[in-house]
Amino acid sequence: MTGAPVTLESLAFNWGDAYVFSYARDRWVALRRDHLRFLTADTLAGLERALEADHRDHPVPRDFDPPGATDYLSLADDDLPDEDARFLLAALRHAFPLWVITYSGQMHAWLARTRKKIICENSPVLLCAALLLIQCRQPPGWPGPVPRGLPGGES
Repeated sequence: MTGAPVTLESLAFNWGDAYVFSYARDRWVALRRDHLRFLTADTLAGLERALEADHRDHPVPRDFDPPGATDYLSLADDDLPDEDARFLLAALRHAFPLWVITYSGQMHAWLARTRKKIICENSPVLLCAALLLIQCRQPPGWPGPVPRGLPGGES
């Protein structure tokens, strides 16, 4: 007899206090809430097995601080390949203050996250474009005016 199929809802129910889930580049991704590593898998069932093994070998503390309570913005700064990348990271953080923006050397990816969303792109330009598109779809004034030349932007 087999158990119920693994769904994103079941993973969030069982593991949501220790991991944040996303789907990027045709793979399921789990980010530990202590920001120490990512787990990836092709299927949700594979991700669940990876979560069980990761948590067994390296338990995730369930009493993490919420975003903004600690300064974890600079955790991935050492992974940046060069000074230009450091500049781009600082510029993205300044332009999008409501997002936690980091670079993962392990994944070679630029990440932006809030409590409800995670965006993963392979370049800072693509990440900026994604964040601008999200911002354009938000109500007027959130978090600021839409740049000139974009839909809904200043004329």
